[in-house]
Amino acid sequence: MKLVSSPNIEIRKLVYIYLLQYSANQPDLALLAVNGLKREMGGEHAGGAAAAGAGAYGAVAMRGWAVKVLCGMALGVAGVRGRTTGAESESGSGGLTPLVRLAISKCVKDGNVYIRKVGSLALIKCYE
Repeated sequence: MKLVSSPNIEIRKLVYIYLLQYSANQPDLALLAVNGLKREMGGEHAGGAAAAGAGAYGAVAMRGWAVKVLCGMALGVAGVRGRTTGAESESGSGGLTPLVRLAISKCVKDGNVYIRKVGSLALIKCYE
């Protein structure tokens, strides 16, 4: 989970894919990555995508990936642990639901078109 904060974009993408695949099987391990994902969504990543030579688009793309992974991971963790039922997910309690709602609300209000698109798709995914 230390690789979530890697300055190399390709490594971070692989870690994000791993998190999406295995968060349902290993929810405790997946929860360790939440801080790194929160930092990436806020653009506060140490090293950043620009440091890896990806430029401004790379930083935006990694913010989008972080939101996608957090939303996908949250659904997997909530389903496996059984903490959130339909009523709880509507009220915002249990699991990572409040964090996902905050991430989506920030995405929808973002100035970047790609981030707004990711936020709207994440919103749809949460209510499937």
